[in-house]
Amino acid sequence: MTRVLTGGRPDPREGVRPRLPATRATGDWQPAEWNVPRRDPFFVGRDALLQRLHRELRPPGAGRGHDFGRGRNAGQGRDVGRGHSVGLVSARGAGGMGASRLAVEYAHQHAGDYGLVWWVDADTPERAESCLTQLAAAIAPPAAGPRAAVLRRLWAELGQRTDWLLIYDGVGDPRDLAAVAPPDSGRMLVTSRGPAVARLAPVLIEVGDLSRDESVLLLRQHHRGISPPAAEALACVLADVPFAVALAGRHLATTGQPVADYLALLGRGADSRLPGPEIPRGPGRAAPGTSAGAAPGSDPGAASPADPVAAAVAAGHARLDGADPAAAGLLEQMAFLAVEPLALTRAPAGTAAAAGRLDRLGLADWNGTTIRVHGHVQALVRGRLAGDRRAAALLGAQRLLVCAHHAGPDPTDPASWPALATLDPHVRTLTTWIDEECPDHRRLVLRTARYLAASAGYEAGERLAHRARIRWCGQLGPDHPDTLAAADLEASIRVDGSADPDSARALLGDVHARRVRVLGGQHRDTLHSAWNLARALGESGDHDESARLLHDTVARQRAELGPDDRDTLRSAHSLGHALTRLGKYTAAHGLLAETLARRGRTSGAAHPDTVWTAAVLGVALRGLGRCAYARDLHTRALAGARARLGDEHPLTLYAALHLALDLAALGAADAGRDLFTEVIGWDVVGWHDDPPAGPRAWVTRWAQGHREDIRALWSGG
Repeated sequence: MTRVLTGGRPDPREGVRPRLPATRATGDWQPAEWNVPRRDPFFVGRDALLQRLHRELRPPGAGRGHDFGRGRNAGQGRDVGRGHSVGLVSARGAGGMGASRLAVEYAHQHAGDYGLVWWVDADTPERAESCLTQLAAAIAPPAAGPRAAVLRRLWAELGQRTDWLLIYDGVGDPRDLAAVAPPDSGRMLVTSRGPAVARLAPVLIEVGDLSRDESVLLLRQHHRGISPPAAEALACVLADVPFAVALAGRHLATTGQPVADYLALLGRGADSRLPGPEIPRGPGRAAPGTSAGAAPGSDPGAASPADPVAAAVAAGHARLDGADPAAAGLLEQMAFLAVEPLALTRAPAGTAAAAGRLDRLGLADWNGTTIRVHGHVQALVRGRLAGDRRAAALLGAQRLLVCAHHAGPDPTDPASWPALATLDPHVRTLTTWIDEECPDHRRLVLRTARYLAASAGYEAGERLAHRARIRWCGQLGPDHPDTLAAADLEASIRVDGSADPDSARALLGDVHARRVRVLGGQHRDTLHSAWNLARALGESGDHDESARLLHDTVARQRAELGPDDRDTLRSAHSLGHALTRLGKYTAAHGLLAETLARRGRTSGAAHPDTVWTAAVLGVALRGLGRCAYARDLHTRALAGARARLGDEHPLTLYAALHLALDLAALGAADAGRDLFTEVIGWDVVGWHDDPPAGPRAWVTRWAQGHREDIRALWSGG
């Protein structure tokens, strides 16, 4: 057979193997700063789009070779091409058009044209900031201090260079990314579904269907046994939509199903739900027919045969339902979780094998340890579930998370945070869908909310606890222990996050009264809510009543739980803090010194609880005129807090502020102000009454709560 080359690729009439395109001009070389996902070995076509994308971006290093832009002194990469920031591009398209894959392919093909290429998951501002912080650690260290200061250092470094490409993938509302938009000295590529992204990238390239030859080639790369006429017929039915074509190819290659049978399956599955009576949707559930790419809380409804991706997903799902119920069940469970990977190392036997079968069908990504299902696939699968089938999937999703969680250290202990951080997005996503849940999952929800509170994720933690309280109040009743635990935790987070101490005080008053009535006044949970209520009183400005209630609570806890019990020591610490606020430094010093010794003995010197007590004891020492001792305590507390908790944690901020005040009291006010600016930063200090919303809003509220100390520092007091 004569081999016909089209654009350097094999004729689609021949069977072909997956190919890996070579990087243009530079082989497989990549910049030192590079985190782009691996390229799709089955990527086909898109030559015109790739060429236009390259023309619009106009990288200054095109054709400059391996050494272009490498290193801080690479002047070529910093000067040539400056001013070409008009090349901001959005590669966008409807779901399944392959905008992200196109961006990955472009980055790999043109890696040699840039000195830095960085992939930014930009579906939320928080994830975008996290990716950019990793880049800052590589090129603008240290990546410590307030997040805004870290980004400023990163922008300053990138502003001196023209050799970089940042790829912002999955942008939803571009207004959410205003704080993480880079300088205009380099290149930025944005993928999104909507034209509103023109706010970030004024040049838009619309990503559409494959050509028919490209679709046929893609099908034959996946399944070598398909004939060209059959491939062309299938591509026609799937309208050459890239993701739909890829799903079809993987389905045929995996199952060996004849093309005619698959075409019939496409027609049957595209507009049908799986069997089961319809059930009422809970509060916040959208009606069928809403966007398939919507956030949790909405639902796309039944798949339409006019949507090739929906038809291909439905066909694969329907095939699994009959031939592989285990894989079908896993897919349905994953449909109600987050798009982030989920580890299956602790899942029931057979789950990993089912994940592998989903991967071969293209319905999930499985790397042998974690599984991930694309958000578009999740939405389409959810839309096919109703009644008992949907309820079973939701229950199975809960069990998956419970199995994935290993109940290790207390969730307030940083040692437990990495494991809980991987589960957190899944727990939060699942709770937007469930109406009922098993006891083990309720415990996981509470642990996750406690982790969020302890790690300063106040907004997310409060929302999770609030939803749990409302849901459990309806399911279990207002006096159920889990309902009261969620209410107690919700109010506690409001206190810690400086959000609304008055509403927290009211909620805690109700929780405490219910626990007294149900459990009795001496029960551990009752005394815990008394401690929380006392803290809310203090944050509301009623320091005398707060200290009185804490005195009573500490006495009761010592009698019931013992002087070294963690709850007893927590209340003693809070009482010492209340006494410092009242200016009773001698009494505070004695109590805090004893509490510090007990916490060090029971929890360890590096535990955050111990460090907190040391920091408050330092305030009492400064109040007694022992500023040098206070400085030493706060120096150690700040170092410990930064090492274990990071710069944006209330303990870190508290230790930094009071170390700065110690330095000012010792005659080194300038050094104290420099420390404040380094660790806390003026950008988080809001003197207005309406602090901004968002994940860092609590820092501004924290600064407002300490405004007198901050004013004293900057006035020289």
